[in-house]
Formats: sequence, C-alpha cells, structure tokens
Amino acid sequence: MHDPTWFKFHAGELVGGCGILGLAALRFKNILERRKRNIVKQTAATYARFPAHLMAPRNHTVRNAVITLSCIGFSALGGLFALKNYIILTNWDEGHYRDLIGDHVGAIICYKKALRMDFGLRHTHFLIGESLVRAGRVHSAIPELELAASGDQIDPLASSSLGDAYRSVNMPYEAALAYKQATTISSLDPTYYIHIGRCMEQLHRTDIAYSAYDAAIRVDPQCESAYIQLGSLLVNTGHLDEGRANLKKAISIAPRDVLAHSTLATAYARFEMYDDAIAEFRKAIGINPKFSIAWFNLGVALEHMKQWERALEAFNNCAKLSPTGAAEKRASALASNEIRTIQARLRRE
Repeated sequence: MHDPTWFKFHAGELVGGCGILGLAALRFKNILERRKRNIVKQTAATYARFPAHLMAPRNHTVRNAVITLSCIGFSALGGLFALKNYIILTNWDEGHYRDLIGDHVGAIICYKKALRMDFGLRHTHFLIGESLVRAGRVHSAIPELELAASGDQIDPLASSSLGDAYRSVNMPYEAALAYKQATTISSLDPTYYIHIGRCMEQLHRTDIAYSAYDAAIRVDPQCESAYIQLGSLLVNTGHLDEGRANLKKAISIAPRDVLAHSTLATAYARFEMYDDAIAEFRKAIGINPKFSIAWFNLGVALEHMKQWERALEAFNNCAKLSPTGAAEKRASALASNEIRTIQARLRRE
C-alpha cells in the first residue's frame, strides 16, 4: 500500500524542479540575444548548428529554447523519479519476500534501503515496524509505527498495528488511543471498536468497554466477535441473562465459532450451571478437538459434577495436545496437576 501523501509530495517536487529549470533558462535569454550574432560570426561550426534563418531578428529561438529546456527538464526529472520509485518498490518487494521466508532482519535492511531513498514515505516506516514486531523487537517497532501513524492522511492499518504493539507490551491506554485514531479514519471496521473495548476492560473501565462493543455491533450487526465480547463482559459483571442472550446471538450468526460456544460454557460454569456448561464445552470440542482450553474447562466442570473418570479423560486429552500460546501451555500444566490429583483420589477410593 502506498502512502497517499507520497504522490502529492513528489508531484510538487516535479513541478517545482521543472519550474526552476524554466526560470534558469529565462535568465539566459538576454545573454543569448546579445551573443547570438557573435556566435554566428565566430565559428562556422556554431553557425551550422544555429542557421541564420533561425537567428533572424524577431524570431522565437529563445522562446523555443526555453520550452525545449523545460521539456528536457521534465523528461530528466521524470526519469529520475521513475528510477527512484523503481528502486523503492524493488526494495519493498524484496523485503516482503524476506518477511515471508522468515528473514525479518533481512527484510528490515531492505526497507531501510527504500527509506534512504525517501524519508517521507510513512508506509516504509510501517513495513519496518511490522518486521520488527515479527522479529520479536516490539519496543523497537513502536517508534517506527508511531511515525507511520502520524501526519495528515493516516493509514488505519498503521494505527491498528501501533495499538497491537502497545497492547503486547501492556500499554492498554496508549493502545486504546491508537485504535481510536483508526476509527476516525475507518469508522466502519468493528474490529477497532472491539480492541478499544478490550483495552478498557484491562483498565477496568467497563462503562467505556460497553460503549465500544455496542459501537462495533452498530457498525456491523453480524459481527459475532462483538457479541462474544459484550456477552462475556456482561457475564463477568453479573448479568447472566443479558450475557447469555448476546452469546447465543453470536452462535446464531456463526454456529461453528468455537470461542462463542466456549465462552457461553464458561458463563454457565460461572453460575454453577454445570450440565449446560458441559454440553457447550463438548460442542466446542466437537468443532475443534485440539482446543486444549475447552478440554481443560470440561474437565473442571466434570469434577464439580464428581464425574471423576470423565474428568480424568478430559484432562488427559488436554495434556496430550501440543500447546502453542501461553494460555494453552498454562491449561496443559494445570491439566497435568489435576490428573495426579484425580488419580490419587481414585486410588484412595
């Protein structure tokens, strides 16, 4: 994606440069008029290059020279800018390729080469920031993303990426401001409002979180993620019926959304409705058997129902899976502890 101000900036450069060439040519007008006859007389070679009928009084040689020089200036400047653009795009393309193969350091080098060609290209700062995030250098990425998200015409993706970077280093307030900036540019994307809501929940500003999720639903009434977040917030603040209604709405929009079923099951478990919770956890697992968190929560619900054998099976299934994220790893570790606890209980019985 090209920064829209890039084209305006270089169009101004092109026009200004050509104007300067035109003015320079005009400054030589008087000199050419004074010397044109002397030039013709001095050498035959010069006379041959400037025939007498072109050098006659009251002709338009000087004006034509100015026009010619201006045209040459346009062509030369156009060629230089085309070459510069080609170099920038080539470095962008190579950077994209290196990002795809996992060579994020190499990608950053390519993007910095493009940046040296033009420091005003905010999109290049965005690409550098994204590569730094992928390389795990989030703190270094933030200044680059801040540059990308500054100026008059901002790419909402840059603001959103800046918000993601702030959230990953536990700066929810700054993240919310970045997402808010994204909504002012692209107000029809519910994702930005959902991110604001999550940040506000982290800051314990549930009133603003409610408003953010409501805004996401108004923007897109079929956004199941907004209903899931709103339903979860309502349940966590003690409003089971309203929360359940929103979660069921999410399921009606996306029946195979694992998170919707799992969140509804967690809501039931919170209010000790374990039969309903077990049914929803099993639906989530039926959709994605590798969802380790659902297996663990199913085991906990079965423990509350004193169904030890089934709980042990659920915890075993959780522990067998290869965890990826931090939440999955924690669920796997807790499942291993529960397995030992249940086995000790069964031996005593």
